[in-house]
Amino acid sequence: VRPELVVRPDFARAADLGVTSAAIADTLRIATAGDYDQGLAKLNLAQRQVPVVVRLPQDARGDLALLSQLPVPGARGPVPLGNVATLALES
Repeated sequence: VRPELVVRPDFARAADLGVTSAAIADTLRIATAGDYDQGLAKLNLAQRQVPVVVRLPQDARGDLALLSQLPVPGARGPVPLGNVATLALES
């Protein structure tokens, strides 16, 4: 059984900063699992293309302090995730 990351957005604070719930979800998805296949950069080799997956190391994915510092796109620039959501690990 793996712990589950629970995200509770502060919708009022997020709205003030121009951060959408989709931006919060995308930031965490990319940091923990990587982007969708169509969004991945590709390394062009002679015979094929290799998708380049970028994500946090396994031990960093459970570090709530680190995750809360991830930048989330806002209307006036990036905002730390911890400013617009509360994170918790539940098993």
